Amino acid sequence: MRHNLWRRFSSSFAMGVMYTLTVLALVPLGLVLWFTIAKGLPAVTNLEFFVNSQRPSGIPGSGIANAIVGSAIIVGLASIAAIPIGVLSGVYLAEYGAGRWAGWVRLASDVLVGAPSIALGLFAYALIVVPQHHFSGTAASLALSILMLPVVIRTTESAVGLIPNGLRESGLALGLPRWRVSLQLILPAAAPGVITGALLAVARALGAAAPDRTRKTALRFLSLRTMYRMCRAGKLNNRPSSVKRKTT
Repeated sequence: MRHNLWRRFSSSFAMGVMYTLTVLALVPLGLVLWFTIAKGLPAVTNLEFFVNSQRPSGIPGSGIANAIVGSAIIVGLASIAAIPIGVLSGVYLAEYGAGRWAGWVRLASDVLVGAPSIALGLFAYALIVVPQHHFSGTAASLALSILMLPVVIRTTESAVGLIPNGLRESGLALGLPRWRVSLQLILPAAAPGVITGALLAVARALGAAAPDRTRKTALRFLSLRTMYRMCRAGKLNNRPSSVKRKTT
């Protein structure tokens, strides 16, 4: 009897400690959330914040339109480079990847998934910025494409691997080559998982600020000719770096 009472007391005490620590951990999170909403909600509800470009400090009416456009250009270039290669690599690993080379590719993808973005930014800096002796939007796109590539590869491989073998066998029974079965039957069937992986990769690239240190300053004016010139000169701004600069 006394043993059961002690067990109940120990269980209740442990539950109480757990709930107390949970509340203590949620208090700073709630304060940060409240501060973010209180300070950011007026700007979010103002349409000019999204359509106006960046202005010098002290001049009202500044916005993040240039940062949004810069993010779209840099991430768009990275997506054009990373998503097709990642999808084809994932399909190859799922359909044909049984050798040692496929194992090395899987290992490299797993390592790159956990690689910090600052390391990829330094890689792009050493590969493009240093030889060219100036910052470049291409360098930022390269770093983000490397950041996106392993996510697309692994999610595509997992999505394609879930397709039943009966679909493959039916295509082969109709006389289709193996590569046509993979691209015309298997890949469309795995499209939801592939698209999900691509969106995850884009979200990861949009939130990465460290690789964008490979290009400098800001896009001040919204015109196609200016954006093209500044992309080549490394002066495109983007959303994470704009937020970092305004809060430091």
